[in-house]
Amino acid sequence: MAKPSKKSKPASIKAGSKNQKAPSFPSKFAGGGMITGTDAFVDRGNVYIEFFHIPSSTAVKFKGYVTEFSDIYAVDFNKENVYGRMDPIVTYKGTQREITLGWTVVAESEIEAAENWASVQRYVQMLYPSYKNLKFGKTLSATMLSTPPLMRMKFMNLIANARNVSLTAKPYSDKTKEGKQRMIQSIDFTDGNAQTSGLLVAPGNITIDTKISDAGALLLKNSSGGAVAIPFEIAMASTYTVLHDHDLGWRRDINKKAISKANKAFTAKVKGLTPGSKEYKYAKAKEQRAIRAATNNLKKAGDFKSFPYGIKNK
Repeated sequence: MAKPSKKSKPASIKAGSKNQKAPSFPSKFAGGGMITGTDAFVDRGNVYIEFFHIPSSTAVKFKGYVTEFSDIYAVDFNKENVYGRMDPIVTYKGTQREITLGWTVVAESEIEAAENWASVQRYVQMLYPSYKNLKFGKTLSATMLSTPPLMRMKFMNLIANARNVSLTAKPYSDKTKEGKQRMIQSIDFTDGNAQTSGLLVAPGNITIDTKISDAGALLLKNSSGGAVAIPFEIAMASTYTVLHDHDLGWRRDINKKAISKANKAFTAKVKGLTPGSKEYKYAKAKEQRAIRAATNNLKKAGDFKSFPYGIKNK
């Protein structure tokens, strides 16, 4: 059973008041409400877990009190065992990515508790699809599924779109007495919000634990005797299937100039030579080595250079 908190109550809220209605407070993230110490911290570093609902353009974010984070990359091969062969014949099918994220929503004040509860409700609404009403004549109508509940999510550079987020570390030029490189001097970080730099995901099941038995809840009454419970602490956990909307993998870079140069060198070298002779075979082998060198250069495709955590490397 929910129990009133022993925390001090702001003058704007009187728990248990007969005429107290369910609170509706302006969001602090929109510039209103009470700014707490943790607000200042997460605002300074943008340490938020953000979600952007694509069909409705609705956004919601929570302070980054992460309790669980795992990024799973599942490489799928089709394995076929054949008679007389010790190892299976493998055929590559694909690489899928799934993120498991758990976080706790904690309130430092009763106003923030109401804001957090409203944010949780908004997130739950984002898990449902959108529909389109179709009318046929004056009497007939039908409802059709319009868009699935896809969203973009972002948590610093750990969950972000590699196309829009980049991280470059600049070390100190000098070294310690032991000869080791000193720590990072500065970091150049290109950032954004969930809408502009979020990772496109299909949300999975969400678990919402109100922690009422441990942290309690704010209890309010209205004039009709109805009660409203607003938890002070909420634990949330979900899984997300990542849908990358940028290039992935490696691309073979073909150096056409090097191939053309190798062909011309071979033509000039074998001029006057008999096909099949030792000198001819040597020139041909040299040409083939040059062509292989010009076509075996694998490079990271586009945005894959900073995939998945925004760190640019060669």
